[in-house]
Amino acid sequence: MRLSEAILKGAESTLPLKQALFQGIENDCVTHACVLGCAWMAYAWDHGTALDTLDIKTAPVLRRMASTWPEIYEGFFNPTSGKRETLCTILIRLNDEEDWTREQIAAWVEKEGL
Repeated sequence: MRLSEAILKGAESTLPLKQALFQGIENDCVTHACVLGCAWMAYAWDHGTALDTLDIKTAPVLRRMASTWPEIYEGFFNPTSGKRETLCTILIRLNDEEDWTREQIAAWVEKEGL
């Protein structure tokens, strides 16, 4: 699954969230997720892993995501600032600081070929 598809898949079943990966994990259901949380949810679903059994601290999640999408640590040009940053940093900035929707972010990620 492409990163853009994973973001959209997670966004379909959650409300937007800033400053955290998830909120409201109960019985393998999440009520809110940021852009990275959406991708992580899709990863977990595709691998048959219950979300409430995962370590959801940011660093371990990003390491596991990088095994599936290594490009999250590669440099890209931020579409709002033009600065070269890691994809992970850009996704966080667009979600938390620039108020892009997760669908807008997924469209940009898809445009980048991911």
